[in-house]
Amino acid sequence: VLKGVALADIDAIYKGHRDQSVPTQIFDIIDIGCSDGWQVDVFRLTVHPHVCDETGCHGWINYTPDAFFTNILDPAVQYVISKGKYVIIDWHYVGISWTGTEVIQNTETFWNYIASRYANHPNIIFELFNEPGYGTWSDWQPQAQSWINMIRNTHNANNLIIVGGPVWSQVTPGNSGELFSGGN
Repeated sequence: VLKGVALADIDAIYKGHRDQSVPTQIFDIIDIGCSDGWQVDVFRLTVHPHVCDETGCHGWINYTPDAFFTNILDPAVQYVISKGKYVIIDWHYVGISWTGTEVIQNTETFWNYIASRYANHPNIIFELFNEPGYGTWSDWQPQAQSWINMIRNTHNANNLIIVGGPVWSQVTPGNSGELFSGGN
């Protein structure tokens, strides 16, 4: 049983787009989660593809994949792992449908990149797509399965993959035959 905390978008934290009354460095935030009072086992590292909100514009597509990975994501992942904890890498589109060529391509690019670097790391869990909006299970399942297959087959990754259902994870399959294949 893992007990954890979801962090704000790690690029927003990296840029310092936070309430200044709280720690602004990701390492400080992780240290708080590792303190005796919190007893956190897993940190959900939120990766927005792109969003402009009250903290400014931030996200994965504002960088090259290598720059995002090297400067933002991997230092946080490695710090969490150095503390003996687990990481959930959360691909976190907000308020957008999972359909559409750009969203599908961004998701494929992200998971191809991430799975190639973190395949089979026992402390790293993949969250395929945060709360997919809109659609039916019968539409969502084949698309999500194609991303799972890419992670499993292209990168031989056996990491645990968290997969929610469509309509902000409120729609579930009608029967077990509509679940996902590929283990973990």
